[in-house]
Amino acid sequence: MFIGSRLKKNYSFFLLCFFAINAVINLIALYHDLLLLEWLTKPLIIIFLTGFYLQKKERSSAYLFILFISWIGNFLFMLKSPTYTIAGLICFWGTLLLFSHLTITDLNESLEKKLKKRNTFVPLIIFTTYVVGIMWVLGPYLSDYYFIIFAYAITLAFLGFIVSLLLMENLKNIFRLSFLLGILILFVDASIICYQLFVEDSIIISVTVRGLYILAQLLICLYFTYEHNLKTLQND
Repeated sequence: MFIGSRLKKNYSFFLLCFFAINAVINLIALYHDLLLLEWLTKPLIIIFLTGFYLQKKERSSAYLFILFISWIGNFLFMLKSPTYTIAGLICFWGTLLLFSHLTITDLNESLEKKLKKRNTFVPLIIFTTYVVGIMWVLGPYLSDYYFIIFAYAITLAFLGFIVSLLLMENLKNIFRLSFLLGILILFVDASIICYQLFVEDSIIISVTVRGLYILAQLLICLYFTYEHNLKTLQND
């Protein structure tokens, strides 16, 4: 039992190392326009994370489905056209909806009860301001894609809000903090993507978008890998 547990921990560590090495190679390939190398390494980002998550005993089929949709969204982004990019955003919009559902089930109280508490108004105002601000800045450039981006922004803001409520239940929980940081990074990433699509593009922007996305996925994965284990131990 001890040897098996030790091997499993080592395997998880090696998967994270491969994930990090692959991520660095992918960013370098993107920056230097090494198209073949980029195409070979980008799909492995989610695959390594999936392998890392599969090391835990009890797995969420919903989170595995989220990883799969994320992999599809990544592939669509690789095709590098506005139509496929919007399709990729729709895939990621679906992942945000699933993340929201899973987060609500993790709350100690119902969302309705949470909304009646005064301390919920601060994060609510913050994330509402984000939606208003981003649509005010980018709205004039979005044309036919306005409502798609608006729906994405609202969903992302709602997810950020409920993840904030989750963290507020236990401010010392490092994995809940990791989850929130991952979502906040997605906020920044999504905003830059919109700017990239509809205002201006450059290789620096592309590398920044890719790097932020990779970091966000890792931080979110850490929450779903370890926080569920903590809950299982507490319930036992």
